Amino acid sequence: MTLREQSHTSKQKVTQNYWLTIFHLVKPQLSKLLLKTLIVACIYAVTAKLSLEFATLPGKVTAVWFPSGLTFAFVTWFGLRALPGIALGSISFMVWNSLTMPLSWPVSSDIVAIVACSLANSLQPVIGVGIIHRLTHSPPSLDHMKTVISFVVAATIAPMLPAFIGITTSALVGIVPWSSYGISWFAWWSAGMAAILVFTPTLLFWPQADVSVRSQVYKEVIGILGTTLSLCWLIFGQGYPVEYMLLLVLIWSGLRLGSFMASALVSLIAVIAIVSTAHGFGVFTESSITHSLVILQSFIAVCSVSSLVLGGALKAQKAVELSLGKTLLSLEQQVSDRTTQLRESQAILDGFFSVAPVGLGIVDRDLRY
Repeated sequence: MTLREQSHTSKQKVTQNYWLTIFHLVKPQLSKLLLKTLIVACIYAVTAKLSLEFATLPGKVTAVWFPSGLTFAFVTWFGLRALPGIALGSISFMVWNSLTMPLSWPVSSDIVAIVACSLANSLQPVIGVGIIHRLTHSPPSLDHMKTVISFVVAATIAPMLPAFIGITTSALVGIVPWSSYGISWFAWWSAGMAAILVFTPTLLFWPQADVSVRSQVYKEVIGILGTTLSLCWLIFGQGYPVEYMLLLVLIWSGLRLGSFMASALVSLIAVIAIVSTAHGFGVFTESSITHSLVILQSFIAVCSVSSLVLGGALKAQKAVELSLGKTLLSLEQQVSDRTTQLRESQAILDGFFSVAPVGLGIVDRDLRY
């Protein structure tokens, strides 16, 4: 083997070792990313299938879209790395749904709608999280009033553009008739907004679940849960118009059990209310299922926003109290330090007088002793 061939062979080995090293370094990260993508896609597809049970408008536009609340939390936790899972779950669900249901429009139209809807579903959480970053210059959180207000604004604005993309594309290819464009767009927008307001806070507060529950008496937790279920049975099972009593329970839970439990109660109430109303039970039932669910969405959105504002106000109050407590401790420490210094100065002065070889005294400018 010539010197040139040996040099070429050594370069090949170095290159192979370099790529093997990179592969071993990147492999765990790729495995985690792939696992996250599959988990997000599966969760999206399952919740989308559940949401389709409430589709009452042309083009399978549903009045409740559970994945919106989940994707907002996924993008908050994982950033843009959650988008492949969201897109994969959206495409998988719509392809499966197209294959299992008879179509009244061309396959090409369905493909265009699948691509447009997947893009819209992926854009929605990115827009929402981007709005919060823009308003607060921090990741989404619900720690004080400013972050709560920014979250409500983001939940309201984020579904607008995706709803426009999805409904306009569906109308252009003939899936959604132009005559129902307005109500279809409103249903898409309100479905996404309500899901974000109702389900996303529960997921964002999830890390606080253990702290919130351990610090409370379990009897009180059971009492609040029992009261909530009893009111839901009266409102959505028997049709008694006492739905706003649920706000009192939410205020009670927010004051006593913290933000996570209040958000979890809102999610529980929303699930019970949506299922009952969709099956024709409860005080929100009207002649049109779509109108019933839209009115119901406004109610649960008010419940969610109320609990979030209460939680933000309580956390702001606790932050002020903590700041005042720290200030008082600092002042007490300063007073204690100053008192110690004065005592030391007095001790030094007393010692100086006691050992002085001559008589000494202190007089003021008027020669008073």
